[in-house]
Amino acid sequence: MAGNPKKSLALDTNLLLDLAEDRDFAHDFREEFALRGYSFLAPPTVLAELETLSNAERLPQSAFADTALEKLRDWQCAPFALSATQLAIAYRFAERLIEMRLIPDGERNDGKILAQTS
Repeated sequence: MAGNPKKSLALDTNLLLDLAEDRDFAHDFREEFALRGYSFLAPPTVLAELETLSNAERLPQSAFADTALEKLRDWQCAPFALSATQLAIAYRFAERLIEMRLIPDGERNDGKILAQTS
C-alpha cells in the first residue's frame, strides 16, 4: 500500500485577506489545518485578484492585499503555476458554470479558482 499523499488546501482570496486583517478565525483555520498536515496553495487567479486589489489603492483592502502577498511565505502558502492550456481549460470551465447557471455571472473568478485547484 502506498503512503499517504500530502494533503493540500487551496486558499481563496477572501481567506488570505482575512489572514492579513489578523482575523482570529482565519488564523485558527490555518493553524488547525497545518497541524493536521495540510500544505497551503495559492492558485493563479487568487494571486491575480490580490495583485489587482493591491494596485487599486483602495484602503484598507489594498493594504490587506499587500500584506497577504508579502506574508504568503510566512503562512506557508505556496503559489503554483499552470500552463497556458491549463489556464484556458480553467477559463472555459468557469464560463460553462455560468452558462449552466451554477454560479452567478459575477463569480467568474470563483469558477476559475475551482478549476485551477481541481
